[in-house]
Amino acid sequence: MARNPYELRMECLTMAENRLQNRFSEAQRRYEYLSDMGIEQDPEDYPVFPTDEEIDALADKLVAKMSGE
Repeated sequence: MARNPYELRMECLTMAENRLQNRFSEAQRRYEYLSDMGIEQDPEDYPVFPTDEEIDALADKLVAKMSGE
């Protein structure tokens, strides 16, 4: 079944959000693992949760890639 542009955009937003959240979770786990292992971590290096703007930018990039721009 073909999807309309709104459904495709929503799918790209969901995909972008999931990708960025996964990257955040991996960075957070790595930071906490190193900290638990006794390796001193700089609090400034703690990962920042993805913002709406970052999600929108990645979704726009995905849409552009899908449309061949």
